[in-house]
Amino acid sequence: MLLRYCRLIVKRERVTSPVWLLCLAGCAFAFAPLFQNLFPTAKDLQSIAVTMNIPSMEALIGPVYGLEALTPAMVMAQECLLWFCLTIAIMNIFFIVRHTRGDEELGRHEVLRSLPVGRQTGAAAALLGAVALNAAISLVTAPLLLLTRIGGMTADGAFTYALAMGVLGIFFAAATLLICQLFSSARGAMAASFALLGVCFMLRAVGDMRGNALSLISPLGLVLQVYAFYENNLLPLLILLAEAAVAAGAAFLIGRRRDLGEGVIPARKGKGVASPLLLSPLGLAWRLMRGTLLGWAIAMFALGGMYGAVIGEMENFLSSNDMFKQLVATIGSGDSLVNSFIAMLNLIMGMIAAIPVINCVNRLRSEEKHGRLEQCYARAVPRTKMMLCFLLLAFAASIIMPLCSALGLYGLGHGAVDLEFAAFCKGALVYAPALWAFIGLSALLNGLLPRGTALVWALYGFMFFVNYIGRIALPEKAQEVAAKLTPFGYIPQLPVQAFEIAPLAVLTAIGLALTGAGLYGYRKRDIG
Repeated sequence: MLLRYCRLIVKRERVTSPVWLLCLAGCAFAFAPLFQNLFPTAKDLQSIAVTMNIPSMEALIGPVYGLEALTPAMVMAQECLLWFCLTIAIMNIFFIVRHTRGDEELGRHEVLRSLPVGRQTGAAAALLGAVALNAAISLVTAPLLLLTRIGGMTADGAFTYALAMGVLGIFFAAATLLICQLFSSARGAMAASFALLGVCFMLRAVGDMRGNALSLISPLGLVLQVYAFYENNLLPLLILLAEAAVAAGAAFLIGRRRDLGEGVIPARKGKGVASPLLLSPLGLAWRLMRGTLLGWAIAMFALGGMYGAVIGEMENFLSSNDMFKQLVATIGSGDSLVNSFIAMLNLIMGMIAAIPVINCVNRLRSEEKHGRLEQCYARAVPRTKMMLCFLLLAFAASIIMPLCSALGLYGLGHGAVDLEFAAFCKGALVYAPALWAFIGLSALLNGLLPRGTALVWALYGFMFFVNYIGRIALPEKAQEVAAKLTPFGYIPQLPVQAFEIAPLAVLTAIGLALTGAGLYGYRKRDIG
């Protein structure tokens, strides 16, 4: 039955997992040649290494090593491995929660357990599926890296780099499986897993910045100790695999003893009488989204603060780092590289803010798929009113999330630049119309093409690639054309570009028109 359960997971993952594999392996393959082109000489490599070898930069990217024999492959590993590991950890959190606690919460696991399926079969199949996916990513990434043939690219280094990604993913799969035994809801397990990831990142950042053992306690810090393309040390990966085995063993032990649908940590008892807020559709929408929005607001503030803490040292770093210098040069022709860097940060954080905004709108479709909206519509609740409540939260998030990032950026970075708080807020809020366009597109898909709501994420992925990676990887003319295919390509990037009201007004009108069409379609179509 375990193999049959695994085949069921493979069938359910026939789209999602291949997309993750192609994105991770493809980005690793696409990034590598950039480092060869940007740092062609030993002098260039030494310059970038010196600028990265400062505490604030080590807190962002990890330790710098091999200063006596730098190669483009080593610089690539130092600047990229941590971010690939973070991405693959997120992938594993979603994978495990979806196929364990998520299935229990929706009653799917109970249906499967009515067949001759063991108590631990679902957890074992999910873990095996995650291990197979991580192994596939590693086995595809390593040969692709070898095909780039950049300086310092070796077979043992490429496989160490790829294995580091896969092993870190396996660890977070096992850790998430353990967390799923502790919490009784999928959202609680998801929140705790991301909290663990955040703690691991902070421990690594403090440890690398201060040069102490905290980075070795963190899985993210331990995986960077492989020193890919330099020492290719596999011992940290063996330690991570041992820790993953312990976490998985604890998860199976707890899973044998707990009741189906319950967690070790008991669910908090609800109130005997519902809050008056829940008597309205808006109150229900807020109750469903408040945890997600609060978590994203904190994350946006922390992200802004993290970059704000290093703004003071960015002038020297940018002037000697050709890759970032080329990246920020595409923003505008400001007098200060630091101001261009702030404009680039506003762009990146604006794109990140689109994630919770889109999630707000798509939560309506999620509730519909799980059959919970029918209970609301059985009463005198208009469809358009329910949808408007989720849209209202999305519009509020499109303002609050950029403001949180601006507040964090200003709080720790205002002393390094001659910008007032209003300028930080203006540079962040200027992206709100682009977020409104995404709200409109999500509303349109929910109203007219409910099974195609995932298409908005395809546009989001294209937008992120064009406006971030494309600024380096694509020719200038191609980058400009591609950027104009996304809402973010029309936003004036403050504080280095002049403010223009016309594109913002057009994007606002487009967002409102798409939203109106989505509301009309949702009112007319069948539910479910």
